[in-house]
Amino acid sequence: MGLFGKKEVNSEYFKLLQDIGKLGKNNMTKVELCEDHIELSNAIQRKPLTLKYSQITDVQYTQNIETVEKSKSVIGRAIIGKALFGDVGAQVGGMSGLGTKSKKELHFLFAISYISSSGEDAVLLFEDTRLYHGAKLYSNLRSKCNIQTITEL
Repeated sequence: MGLFGKKEVNSEYFKLLQDIGKLGKNNMTKVELCEDHIELSNAIQRKPLTLKYSQITDVQYTQNIETVEKSKSVIGRAIIGKALFGDVGAQVGGMSGLGTKSKKELHFLFAISYISSSGEDAVLLFEDTRLYHGAKLYSNLRSKCNIQTITEL
């Protein structure tokens, strides 16, 4: 591998979206690809949980757009209004801060479907909070599990 060669990504951190054993929901969790299995660990659960590639049935990496309602800042708008236009500006600025505004948030989700040790279908669900850093790990995991991408006609 040269100085600027591509390096295979074997681990990445994701935000875990459900509790799994001692790996708590919303904690940053390391997903590491090993020779015949993946390991999941974080700062709380140092001993990794393992999942064999033979148990994995599918891997998905997708994006989700969520609309979030936020209330406007009455105080902030009043301060800006007063600074620009005096007392009347403070009243008008404060009045414009009533209500809510909507904002769109983009989330990258990483899901691993597998057969649990009890034989049931299960899913590990993560959020890629570093915006698309997990895409290479996703591709490598699909390759290690021999999961082919199906293209639509």
